[in-house]
Amino acid sequence: MDNQSPLRGVRAVLLLADESAPLVLGGLTQINRLLLSIHECCITPAARNIHPLPVMVWWRSAALMAAHQSPGVGPPPGLSVLHWSGAPPPDTGALIGGGLVVLRTTLVVGRGVLGPLLQANDEARRGLPLHQTALPDPTLRTWSDWARVVDGPADQDGDHHPGPGFAAVLRGPGDVPGVERGLLRSLGKSSDGYVARTLNRAVSTRITGLLARTRITPDRVSLGVLGLALGAAWTVTLGSSIGFVAGCLLNQLASMFDGCDGELARLKFLDTRRGAWLDTSVDMVGNHLFLLGMGVGLSRQPELSQAVQDAYLWEGILATGGLALCVWLVARLTRMTSGEPHFNGFGSNLALGSGPGNRIRQVVAAVTPVFRRDVYALVFLGLALVGRPAWVLHALAFGVVAHVPAIAWFWWQHHDLTLQVSTERGRLNG
Repeated sequence: MDNQSPLRGVRAVLLLADESAPLVLGGLTQINRLLLSIHECCITPAARNIHPLPVMVWWRSAALMAAHQSPGVGPPPGLSVLHWSGAPPPDTGALIGGGLVVLRTTLVVGRGVLGPLLQANDEARRGLPLHQTALPDPTLRTWSDWARVVDGPADQDGDHHPGPGFAAVLRGPGDVPGVERGLLRSLGKSSDGYVARTLNRAVSTRITGLLARTRITPDRVSLGVLGLALGAAWTVTLGSSIGFVAGCLLNQLASMFDGCDGELARLKFLDTRRGAWLDTSVDMVGNHLFLLGMGVGLSRQPELSQAVQDAYLWEGILATGGLALCVWLVARLTRMTSGEPHFNGFGSNLALGSGPGNRIRQVVAAVTPVFRRDVYALVFLGLALVGRPAWVLHALAFGVVAHVPAIAWFWWQHHDLTLQVSTERGRLNG
């Protein structure tokens, strides 16, 4: 592996730009999306300022290059981008020293897909305008010569590409709507619950597609979701039937729109550590306040006795405190197992590993999607609509209580496994 790219043998990239380069998908022009994809898969943080990876953008005509270059917009850090048109190309052989990747701006790939495609076999890249060569062919002198090599034989299966993740080819402006829909559908996460996969993502990705055409940032979307969550928590505290229905509806909308900030960040390469923490913090605040609000709202129902009202209030307070304790414990545990806390991936993180608890881990991994926020938010709306808001509080309290032994079990498993490793390491060293 060379010192500048995590992909073995990739020493430079030749990008063939034509009329597809300025086409906009998901708020980014094709040429910018490909440059960001190249940066994502080929540049390690440690190598950004050391020997930048050369990317040569060869425009089919001088008119295209003049019309679509963006003055003042620099390349992603770690890339050295050279634009030119005409023929022949620069002395790519001397510049590269072997290991050339050639792409066309007709190639559309989802996040994290270009790297696996470059490492995959020819079958996985079938029909995609992507070509790798150890040394440039001196007989390829014109833009069209290179384009024919990169395009290769036509894909007999049309738009089907067997490679990893989403990949498509833009044959013209008429393909943009369909390809963009596929790109948006690819923004889901493996940790999605069943409702998110079948309902929420279908709505949120359409909203994300509209947001991508604006200057709205993922952080602003997160703050909008926070507004919905606060509205849900406040509305259920009213203690009326309409309040419970409206609050659970707002909670469902917050759950549905909660995917938009992450989708927008992944779509436009705007994901940051700060944004991830903001998204997680909004989820945590919304979950805690909604649970406490349910307890307060149920305790304010005038038709109930004082004892029942007090019981609902204390149930909400204690369950909220228990939820905060579970969040803290999960943060500590996932930090030990994966290096940093992962609040949104509790089941997937705790399901990792082997040993005596492996089967229990597998069971947790299988049932976790049922108990994600996207599922229970919709169930809670149904309970409110049929006049059973108390069941919402009981379900949340039960979920908090059920998490405690699960966390304790996995904590013990991690401690036991760590102790075995330390004992074995000490025996070998001794």
